[in-house]
Amino acid sequence: MKREFEELRKNERFIVKNNSDPNKLVKGIFALHASFTVTNELMRLAKELAEKYGMPYAMHIEEGLVDVYHNIERYGKRPFERFRDVGFLSSKFIAVYAVQVIGDEIELIKKYGVKVA
Repeated sequence: MKREFEELRKNERFIVKNNSDPNKLVKGIFALHASFTVTNELMRLAKELAEKYGMPYAMHIEEGLVDVYHNIERYGKRPFERFRDVGFLSSKFIAVYAVQVIGDEIELIKKYGVKVA
């Protein structure tokens, strides 16, 4: 788990170095891999950093049934429900894929203004 946090801090350093320079062509956002590979603690830190720098943050979510089953087995809820309970959902969140969402999760996407890509 320590490595995950180190990688997120690398992400932060890249953003600090590149995003404020108008001459840089490449900019960054905070992006985590997928809901079945990250901890709740890492998600909270990523959102906190995104808010600190006023930028969006992204993660693959519900890209397949493996993701859904993992979250139900480990956390007792579907991915968007877990994200809500962790405080990860917001209008700055970009949900990548989200192809397995169902009714209640669609309502969460609408309620929090989540972007889906």
